[in-house]
Parts: sequence; C-alpha cells; structure tokens
Amino acid sequence: MKELSAHPAQNVPYLRLYLLITLVNVGSNALTFLGINMLRLYMSGAWQYGLFQQAQKQAIENGTIIPFLLISFGVPTLAGISYFAPIIRVQWISHRGYNPSARIWNTACRWLLNAPFLQGLIAFLGWTIGSILSFQQLGRIESSVGVDFYAANALGSVLFSFFTFVNVYYSLEWIVRRFFIKYFFPDGRVSHITGVINPSVRMRFLLLFAAICVFPVTLYALILSNVTFDGAPFPVSIASGSAASLVFLGFLATWFIASSYQTPLREMTHAAAEIGQGNLKIRVPVRSNDESGILAETVNRMAVELEEKQRLHETFGRIVDPTVRDHLMQSDNSAQKLEVSVLFSDIRGFTTLSEAMAPEDITNWLNRYFAGVSRIIRDHGGMIDKFIGDAVMAIFGAPVQRDDHARRAVQAAIAMERFRKEISDQFLSEGLPELRTGTGIHSGAVVAGPIGSSDRMEYTVVGDTVNLASRLEGLTPKLQKKILISESTASSYDGPVRKLGFARVKGRKERILVYEVLL
Repeated sequence: MKELSAHPAQNVPYLRLYLLITLVNVGSNALTFLGINMLRLYMSGAWQYGLFQQAQKQAIENGTIIPFLLISFGVPTLAGISYFAPIIRVQWISHRGYNPSARIWNTACRWLLNAPFLQGLIAFLGWTIGSILSFQQLGRIESSVGVDFYAANALGSVLFSFFTFVNVYYSLEWIVRRFFIKYFFPDGRVSHITGVINPSVRMRFLLLFAAICVFPVTLYALILSNVTFDGAPFPVSIASGSAASLVFLGFLATWFIASSYQTPLREMTHAAAEIGQGNLKIRVPVRSNDESGILAETVNRMAVELEEKQRLHETFGRIVDPTVRDHLMQSDNSAQKLEVSVLFSDIRGFTTLSEAMAPEDITNWLNRYFAGVSRIIRDHGGMIDKFIGDAVMAIFGAPVQRDDHARRAVQAAIAMERFRKEISDQFLSEGLPELRTGTGIHSGAVVAGPIGSSDRMEYTVVGDTVNLASRLEGLTPKLQKKILISESTASSYDGPVRKLGFARVKGRKERILVYEVLL
C-alpha cells in the first residue's frame, strides 16, 4: 500500500454501490417469487396449488424448512455478500488513509465489471436449487401428483430463474455503466482489466431474445396446455408447435439483428487497432445508415485525416529540419533568447565551377554533398537552418537546448571535412571538379523563433552571433584554413586547436581572436 494521494478509490460512492446492487437483487427475486406462485396457480388449479401451500406449512412445522432456506436462500445470499469482499477491502484501505495496491485495485475493478453476470448467475442458481427442493417437499406429502405436473412446474421455475438472471444482469450492467465506470476507470481504460466475463453483442441479443421471446412464449404454451375447451384439454402438440414456431422465428430475427451490430463492431475494433499500430490505409466497410454506419464513416474519416496529417508531417520534415518541425508542433512558438553555436560552411570557388558544369551536373554535385552534410549535422544534434546557394547554415542548441552545443558544432565540422575528402575523391574519379570548403563557428546569444510575414514564416535565429559565424567562414580562404572558430567556441571545446591571433572582420570595430581546429 502507498501513502494517500490522488486515487480513484477515494471517489467511489461505496454506499450507493452496495445499495443499488442490493435493491436490484431484492427486486428481481421478489418478481420471481410472485411469478412462480402465479404460474403454479394458473397451471395447477386450486387443488394442486393447495398442495404447495400444504407442503410449505408442513416444512415449517417439522423443521425441514431450515435446510431448504439455508440451501436455496442462504448459500446464494452468502455468495452474493462474499462477492462484495474485494470492494469492501478497497474501501477499508482507503478509509485508513492509504491507496490500494495495483493488484488489489485491479481485483476490485474486475469485480465491478463481472458483477452483472455473476450476481445474475448467483440469483439463477438460488432459485433453481429452491425449486428442486420445493418439489421434493411436495413429493413427500402427495405421491399422486403426475410427472407432467412436476415437469411443467419445473420448467416454469427454471424459466423464472432465468428471467431473474436476465433482469439482474441487464439492470446491474446499466447501473455499472451509468454510475460507477467513471469512478473506477477515470482514464477510460476499461479493456486492460483481465479475467472479465464479457458477453459478445450477439450473446447479449440472445439473452434479450430469451427474456422477451422464449420466456413469455413458453409460459404461454405451459398455461395453454392446462386450459380446457368444452371440457376437453387443449392439444399439447398444438401448444408446443405454436410455441416452438414463435421461438424459432424470434431466434432468427434476434440472430440477424445481433450479427448486423456485432460484425461492424468487430471490423471497427480491428480497424482501430490497425490505426493504433500505424496502418492508416485501413478502411471499415459502411454497411448501413444507422448509428453503426455513422460510426464506421467516422472511423474512416479519422483514418483519412490522420493519414493526411502524417503526410503533412513528413512533408514538413523534408522542408524544414525535423527537430524544428517537432518543436513547432509541441510548443507555443514564442521567440526565445538562447545560447547556441552557429556553423557556416561554404564551397570555395563555386561560381567558377558552376560556369564550367552542366546544370544537371551542378545539382547532382550539390545534392550528393548536402545529403551527407545534412546527415552529419543531424547526427551531432544540430539543426539545418537553411541552404544558401552553395552554403549551409546550421544551429546547435536550438530549438532543443544543449549545454554542449559548442563541442557538437566543432565535432560536426570535423566530420563534414572528412566527408568532404571522401566525396571529393569520388567526384574526381567521375570526372567532376574537386570539392573544397571552409567552415566557421561562433558561440553566443541569439533570438530564436518563427520569423517572417503572416503568410510565410520560418524558424531561424538572428543576432550578432550569426553574423560573426558567417565572417569566420569568410576568413577561411584568406587564412587557408579548413575550420575556424571564435574564442567563445574554443573555450567550450576540449579538442586540439591552434590560436591564430586577432583578425579584423567586416561589421566589427574590434578585432576578434581566431582559432583553427586541428584535424
């Protein structure tokens, strides 16, 4: 058990739960008691009905009523009360100021979901046992009662017992759904509880069919078989045949109606599971224009919309960096002041090279190089801000903030230089020009966020840090170095560097200290 905190067990109206279940059981059993006695009166006549009264009186006088009551009423009552044990345990734990463990709570949840079926089953067994014992008592005082009388009354008693089961089952199911599911399952996750008796839609319809068709038609046939016309009994074969025909027709209608609901529900359950696993191509057949058909259309529309969102998500990720995409979709997109490292890398002599190459060779040359560069930047936790002609600008530390952004940026630049050598050798072997680049990195404060007009914006960073990184890249041809970094970047990088001294850059009055990254 854990110390008290927010837990569904604290909110369950236990008294209402006990009271409603008790009222349903008492009410259903009272109806069954009245129904069985009325059946015996209508079917048996005054003489045979009096035998039942005499049997009951004799059972009271000689004490045999006690085991009868214990078995037929006591055992089901104890079973019904003991069924409350898991929920009573949860209530007791909560009352002491603790939360129930997951195992205890799941047991109580299973109890709640199984209550309609099992409470109905307990009532059914109680009345069935009671009817058998009552006929035994009747046989002790009157041996002249025929077998047909026993059979008819036994069948009627079983029917009323079954009616009790159906009444308890449907009443409690409505009560549980209406009043208590929300307390036991505030998150709506009902299906994760194991060990629950869960009749299918078809089985529910069959239970309903038995209650509204089999039950009344069979009682009608039993009563009719005891009616006389002009002094002659009504033919049993006609009564039985009529009842069987009505029951069969009712069964067919119920079966088709149940199937018309169960099949679409199964298809929608399967489709929902497939959608949850990422299969957005699945569709549910729409078979009607009722609620199940509308629900199927809704599931299909949801799948289409999710597929469209996934397509937009993937397309957005190709247009902008996936890191930016995820950040924009999960945040309020407000501007932030961040500490980042900005990397600029440019292809040297590209203008001259482009004049000597065919357009398709230029695009192929650039795309192959930028594909590798993009992968390297992302592998090191960077974000590609933009491609500017033959140059690439990348940011480390935004939108996902990282304390080691300077180290990541320098390591990415080193990996880019190694990749440049590899792909440059490939270009030369294909008769394409050699690839030469220069890279500059500076670390400092920037303003990061969506910038642009109301109809077109892009996530980027602005500030002097961006300008200085670009200026450092511009110094690489002049100083004949591959990778240049500022003092702020060098102070956060623990790899080998060489201090080159101060250099003057455009846009700054003061000279800046420049470092070369040693490869």
